[in-house]
Amino acid sequence: MRNRSRFGWIELIEGILLIILGIFSFLRPNSMLSGFVIFFGLIALCIGILDIIFYVRTEEHIALRQLLLLYPDA
Repeated sequence: MRNRSRFGWIELIEGILLIILGIFSFLRPNSMLSGFVIFFGLIALCIGILDIIFYVRTEEHIALRQLLLLYPDA
């Protein structure tokens, strides 16, 4: 099993956003829903961008596998 040695920038950014959202919720409880929507929108955007980057980096492996799945007798 490989140990994780790289620093988790995404987790750090997510933690900072959670702290900001918590402070925002205490200061403006009426606008808390807007804060949740903005936060989850940013998280969804980050995850979507990371998924695209992951797909581009692994495209040559995925394309070969899809080709083999299309022609099982080959």
